[in-house]
Amino acid sequence: MIPQDLFDDDNLPTANARIPPTSRIVIPRDTNEPDDLDQTPLTFGKHVGLTPEQVAKKDPGWLVWAKQNVTNKLVCSDALYRDCQK
Repeated sequence: MIPQDLFDDDNLPTANARIPPTSRIVIPRDTNEPDDLDQTPLTFGKHVGLTPEQVAKKDPGWLVWAKQNVTNKLVCSDALYRDCQK
């Protein structure tokens, strides 16, 4: 439970409120994403048989396109997708 002295009269956090570590929210990574997704060979597209990590090195633009447009299959992890956007 968060101590009430951390909030002002409008129930908003005060400017110098320090939320105790036990009250912090931990947001887990996407649990729908398998741990080995980036090492699993693709089963579709022009890079079939390559892993998303291999495609990221060879053709990162395709990986970005696939992540944005392929809706019926997992393409790559969100982290690899963000790396390919750079």
